Amino acid sequence: RNRKTPSVATVRNEHSPNNENRSTIPRRDGGPAARRPRQMFPGSVSALDLAAHALLVGGTCGVRPISTGSRAVDELLAKGHADLHGGSFRLPSPFRVPRRGGAAGETRGGVAFGLVTELAGPPSSGKTQLALTSAAHALLRSGLGVRYVAAGHSPRSLGRRVHSICVGVARDMLGGGTEPRAAEEEARAAAAGAMDGITFEGAGDGHSLLMALARIEAEELGRDDGHGDGEDGEEDDDNGTLLVVDSASSVLSHHLSGDRLGPALLEQAGLTLRRLARTLDGRFRPASPASPPRRFAVLVVNGSVARRGGGTGSGPPPAAPAGSSNKPAMGRYWRAADVGVWVEGDVS
Repeated sequence: RNRKTPSVATVRNEHSPNNENRSTIPRRDGGPAARRPRQMFPGSVSALDLAAHALLVGGTCGVRPISTGSRAVDELLAKGHADLHGGSFRLPSPFRVPRRGGAAGETRGGVAFGLVTELAGPPSSGKTQLALTSAAHALLRSGLGVRYVAAGHSPRSLGRRVHSICVGVARDMLGGGTEPRAAEEEARAAAAGAMDGITFEGAGDGHSLLMALARIEAEELGRDDGHGDGEDGEEDDDNGTLLVVDSASSVLSHHLSGDRLGPALLEQAGLTLRRLARTLDGRFRPASPASPPRRFAVLVVNGSVARRGGGTGSGPPPAAPAGSSNKPAMGRYWRAADVGVWVEGDVS
C-alpha cells in the first residue's frame, strides 16, 4: 500500500456496463464526503424492470395459470397470488402494473408462471394426483411442454396415469356434441398426441436432482436461442414449460441425517428452482421475436413429518393448519415455495 493515500479514492462498479459507474468514498481521516457507489447484485432487477416485464409478458401472452383440476385448490392458489401481489411483492406507485380482471365466476388461480408452487401433505392425500392433473391440463389446455422429475415413482406408471387423465381432460374439451364412440376415439387420439410433450426424468438424491435441473435449464436456453429440440433443429411450437418435481422430500430429506452439507444442498436446490422460475419465464425467441414469449412454471410436491408439540400452523408456505398432526417435511431448511397449499383430507 502506498504511504501517500489520496484524500478521495475512485471506485469502479464492476457490475455496471462498461465499468462507467464511478463514485467516491471518503478516507478515514475526515476527507471530503462523497456518495458511495450504488451497486446491484449480479442477476438482480429493479422495480422498473419488474413493471416492464409484467406489462410486456402480460400483454403479449394469453396463457393463464395452469389449472390443477380442482376448483378448490385453484381458488386457494388464486388467493395466494393476490396476497403476493398485494403484500410484499407490491411495487411502489410509479411502477404499479394494472391487472386485468377476469369474467364473473372465472377462476384465475392455478400454478402460476414465474413462481414456485408447492403442494405438501401427508401420504395418500392426493398430491401426486394433483401434480399429474396439472401436467395434463398444461399439455392439453395451455399447450405447454412438461418436464416431470420423478423420485420414488415409476416413470412408466406415472405415464399411464397421465395418459388416462389426458383422456378425461380431452373429453371435457370436446364436449357432448359428437357421437359417443367418435368422441371417445378423438379424445384418445388427442391424449396420445399430448403425451409427446411430456418427459420423465429420475432423481435418486439431491446431486442427481441438481444435475437434472441443470440439463433442463440448458435445454430451455437452447430453445430460446433458436436451437429447437425438434428434428432438423426446428423450433418447438409450445407456449412454454411446466417443471414438476415429485417429490422434493424423497430426494432431499435423507441428506439432513448425517450429512454435514445437507442443509447447504437443500438451500441450493431451492434457490435453483426459484432462479429457473424467475429467469426462464417470459423469454422471447430470437428466431421469431414477433411470437409470444415462452412461459415457465415450477410445481413441487413435498411430503410431511409428524408435528411435535402444539404447533400454530405458521411458517413458510405451505404451512399446515393448527389442527393437523403433520407439517411439511424438511422444516426450516426448505424455503423454495412462493405459494403453497397444504393438502389433507381430514382438515377443511
